[in-house]
Amino acid sequence: MSQIRNRRNNAKIRCVTNIRAENCIKINANSIQNDRYIADIAIYEALAQAECKYYGKMSVDACNIERVNSLLRYIHLSEYRNVLLEIANSLKQESDIEIYTDGSMKNMTTSEITMGCAFIISAPIEWIFNCSIEDNLSFNKAELMAVLLSIMVCPKAANVIIYSDSQWVINIFENLYYSTINEIERSKINYKILWLCLFKIIGINNLKVKIIKVKAHSDCDYNKKVDILAKAGAKKNTILIEDKFLLHNGTICWRGMPIERNPILMIKGIKDAQVIEEFLTLQRNQIYRQSDLLRLIDWKISLKLNNINQHNTLFEDHYLRSFRIKICCGELPTCANLKKRKPDLYDKGWKCNFCKVEEETFEHFWVCVKMKDVVKEIIKRFKSFLVKFIQESSREEIDTQELFDKITELNMWEIGDLYDFTLLMKNQVSYQLIDLLKHYKIIDEKLLYKVLIQIIRRILLEFKVLIWEPRNKIQLREEKRCGISGKDKRAKSNSKKQIDKEVNVNVTDCVALENSWNK
Repeated sequence: MSQIRNRRNNAKIRCVTNIRAENCIKINANSIQNDRYIADIAIYEALAQAECKYYGKMSVDACNIERVNSLLRYIHLSEYRNVLLEIANSLKQESDIEIYTDGSMKNMTTSEITMGCAFIISAPIEWIFNCSIEDNLSFNKAELMAVLLSIMVCPKAANVIIYSDSQWVINIFENLYYSTINEIERSKINYKILWLCLFKIIGINNLKVKIIKVKAHSDCDYNKKVDILAKAGAKKNTILIEDKFLLHNGTICWRGMPIERNPILMIKGIKDAQVIEEFLTLQRNQIYRQSDLLRLIDWKISLKLNNINQHNTLFEDHYLRSFRIKICCGELPTCANLKKRKPDLYDKGWKCNFCKVEEETFEHFWVCVKMKDVVKEIIKRFKSFLVKFIQESSREEIDTQELFDKITELNMWEIGDLYDFTLLMKNQVSYQLIDLLKHYKIIDEKLLYKVLIQIIRRILLEFKVLIWEPRNKIQLREEKRCGISGKDKRAKSNSKKQIDKEVNVNVTDCVALENSWNK
């Protein structure tokens, strides 16, 4: 009874279900330890390969499997694979090939963003190809995918010249050209998986590849044509490449997908997206849930503005930052908030200190009847500041009147519009303002953020000096008139105790009434 059973000998009777072999993947084991197989493949790689079985239904027919080389069999849909296969077959006997590549992105500021890539083989035989791409959308990926797809159709030992308008692709290609696969794996470049695929194909097929820079939108006919094809490709069906083709040793996956970018930046991007999602789900931020407003704000820059300069040593900057945070959170001590905090001191009669009619909130200050002239003055002073500051920050000579006209044309000067300049005080920067700064060559990241910080600081000071401080003087006079001292404001509110007392009295009265009724 105490004999130890050998589980390996009883493997047949331990089967709990039948699984079809064609629905499984083969995993090699290099040793057996403690009655368990030690696999020589990472578990996430095995899972990714298993997920590739999804594409099995779209694989090539058995009669055509001989005609498909080891690379193009991983390409789906069949319409794309067949075109690439036809191109590859026509180039089998060629040794010198010239290719033009390009990538395109559309609707970058909306949720309907699309990406396309294309290549044209100009010699020795003219061929064209374009398609749509998904996941990790960027101009760099579109350009790189165009180069990768064009290399896949080239025959072995061919001399390939690629003309591209992407300086990023050319620089990375030249830096990695003489690197080994292990060195590329250890690098921190974006889209490392695609670069590994590219150089593996070049090495296996013994290709000699050279990428030459061609100026974007130049007079070259092929460059113009491939640009049009890339834009048209964004509207077509998405090309799919099996994960099995992209997987390498040490490939990191997230939710079943290989991470194409630098893993550290990927993790940071996921964290930033979570922070923005948490911000948008707060009750006080309901206004940002409007899809039209979301498209107007550059969230990447706005988020970074909230994360920089966290530890200022100047008291002025510290208090100004504290003031901005109160505005962002809707916690300025306006009459509307004071009535919530201390209802025993401030009754319903406390209204706007300027007009004495409407509820006093941060938003009301900008539309208050008594403050119209002050708001106009703030806008006038802020426009003049923008003109002067952009002229000082830009590296080129600027026509003052032209700059002033462009600033006036920004859709943020009408209070109450979907986006107005008051949102700058909450670090919500519009794409329009960013485009204006970049138009005047304020492109360097450090300089751009420095300019934005000064712009936000200026509008905060304008509001603080011209609206908030005069309001506080009136508020203090009213509190003195009503007999509200500083000690009263610092004391804890008695409203909760009063409510608890009223509840207890009501309960006691109900019990007494019930006893009397029973008698």
